[in-house]
Amino acid sequence: MNNFAEALKGSRVLVTGGSGFLGTHLLKKLRELGVGEIINLHRGNKPTYEAAGVSDAVCDLSQPESMNIVRDLGAVDYVFNLAGLSNQRMPHPNPQELWDGNVITLIHLTSGLNWDGVKGAVHIGTTAEYGNQEVPFREDQCLKPTNAYGWSKAAATQYAMMMTQGGYARWRVVRQFTGYGPGQTTGFIFDVVRALKQGATFTVNAPEVTRDFIFVADTIEGLIRLAICKEVTGEIVNLCRGEEMPIGKVAKMIYAIMQTGGIEFGHKNSRAGDFLRSFGDAKKLERLLGWKPAITLEEGLRLTIPTI
Repeated sequence: MNNFAEALKGSRVLVTGGSGFLGTHLLKKLRELGVGEIINLHRGNKPTYEAAGVSDAVCDLSQPESMNIVRDLGAVDYVFNLAGLSNQRMPHPNPQELWDGNVITLIHLTSGLNWDGVKGAVHIGTTAEYGNQEVPFREDQCLKPTNAYGWSKAAATQYAMMMTQGGYARWRVVRQFTGYGPGQTTGFIFDVVRALKQGATFTVNAPEVTRDFIFVADTIEGLIRLAICKEVTGEIVNLCRGEEMPIGKVAKMIYAIMQTGGIEFGHKNSRAGDFLRSFGDAKKLERLLGWKPAITLEEGLRLTIPTI
């Protein structure tokens, strides 16, 4: 990443959702790259990463007064909007909560920012926007979300693109595929590793379901590269390896590394609102950046397992 560290050196960066798994890794990497000041905007939860050059700003972006709080932060060079809710239950018990957490927050953030000095702004999208349709997922496909979470994120994507194409913002939407890595406390890989470490047998209920797994270090590098690339403004980009992996095979890989506990396959259907196949077309990512994720799934698993 040294080849573009100069672009970030001494800059002022705003990060929302910096207290989460992905946000914590992003804050650490930005500090390593010599960012001048990082503003971690969150709702008041205790930050998971504290260091010199990282300041906290507390506000709830779902509330109208947050626009003034963001405005008072002053000019920033780069923005990473990682904030949001990700409950994929169907039927969702409170769709309004998802709308407020994923759409209204983006509207208020976009309205509060002073865009004159912003060089690049990343909004995190999701593969749930695609839903059940032909794979590999391409950025130009029509969106067919199968759950309320995907619906709310699809609406946020449309808002970000509308504001950017109108000249009112500089968003680029990054659809991250299935992330994992050290520090993760939820997700399929975490659940499998935790069970095996306890000597238990983990049941994979729908082993044929596929995902495109990307290691957190690759995700962070991709986000930063996309933020500083001027040509990406107004684009939607898949952040993925472009490899379809059945989750049953992933469970077997984890067992082969750990050699404890056990893996068995069940025959239950996947959860309501879930999509059975998910992997992305990475051609646009590679074309825009001349870069692609480098860490294989096995390498990533070996780095992740000892941390769980």
